[in-house]
Amino acid sequence: MWTRLAVTQGNNADPEAFGEAQQFRVNFVQQQINNKTITITRSTAGFGSKVYSKKDLADIERCERGQKCWLVGLAPLPRSNQLAYCNKRDCTPNGIGHQFSKEFKAKVAKLSTI
Repeated sequence: MWTRLAVTQGNNADPEAFGEAQQFRVNFVQQQINNKTITITRSTAGFGSKVYSKKDLADIERCERGQKCWLVGLAPLPRSNQLAYCNKRDCTPNGIGHQFSKEFKAKVAKLSTI
């Protein structure tokens, strides 16, 4: 699994390889949703019991609720592996949806979970 995800890693991800791996990532995330290890809805996102309001997350990033891939920002992985959790088919590896402020995770840690 991680071998196929490796083509999506980091800010240096190859856009063509990223596109080829999109369906695999979407399927991977869907499997995690089915196993209830990930929550992603119209208004919430999170891993395990740490589920947050997308509005609260968007307030931290000063953006619209649908502008970011919240699972990427919340992923409990090193930055280089977070793109594995992109579940949108229209994203690009270095797109705005995958860019989070340096203080994002610290501020999220202070939020109340849902």
